Amino acid sequence: MRTTGWLRRFNVTGDAIYVGIYSTGTPPHAPGPCVKVVFPLPNGSANVYLRPVVNEDGSLHLLSQGQQFGDPGFYLTMRKDDNHVWAKYIHAMKESIHVYVDNRGDLRTDHIFRLWGMWFLKLHYSIIRRREA
Repeated sequence: MRTTGWLRRFNVTGDAIYVGIYSTGTPPHAPGPCVKVVFPLPNGSANVYLRPVVNEDGSLHLLSQGQQFGDPGFYLTMRKDDNHVWAKYIHAMKESIHVYVDNRGDLRTDHIFRLWGMWFLKLHYSIIRRREA
């Protein structure tokens, strides 16, 4: 299995503010492989399994919208001791990432986090194609 990491640092101090580890994984109830994102936490981690959906327009949705343990979605794990890990499926937390090309040919992403059905964070990314002078 291949993994990729993303480390973001605060410009002023150089302190890490975000660490994500990306790979693929298939939860038992998923219809196929998912994008697996792991965020390390003290004594555990937050793990998100995002189910890929290719839309008719060619855009990509990554969805963490399952219903129960074993579905794609958000999981919290905590290490109890060296031999035991506690895992909980967090049904209230949902995430969607929509990746698409806009009408100018630039790559865009709308990243929405929901808790109990209400969005609490919306991020918009863009990779703008460099125009020649």
